[in-house]
Amino acid sequence: MEQANQTPLARRLQGAVPRGVQLPHAMGLCADDFFGVVGEITRREERYQEVYSVLVRPYEKTDGSLTRVYDLVAKADELEPLDKSALLFRLLVEPFDTMRRYGADTTERKEE
Repeated sequence: MEQANQTPLARRLQGAVPRGVQLPHAMGLCADDFFGVVGEITRREERYQEVYSVLVRPYEKTDGSLTRVYDLVAKADELEPLDKSALLFRLLVEPFDTMRRYGADTTERKEE
């Protein structure tokens, strides 16, 4: 089976949002701030400090400039498939699922 030409994720992300529509503010946060906020909201600060430090920080820019969440999503497109999936999961799925399950007022898992 012939592999179709694929548009890189970074280019798809740029074109995914119609002009005049803004990305969610969370995507523009610096990665360390994003995981700090997720930790505060869910009262799982230690968990999200570890996720950031161990699993996300290695993919940040090394020139000292700020790395925003959307920068990391675009960077994921350059990674090997397993690393790409893991990084995207940590950025786009796990934090929002955790915030859905854990509210700011409780650390108990919400029943489905």
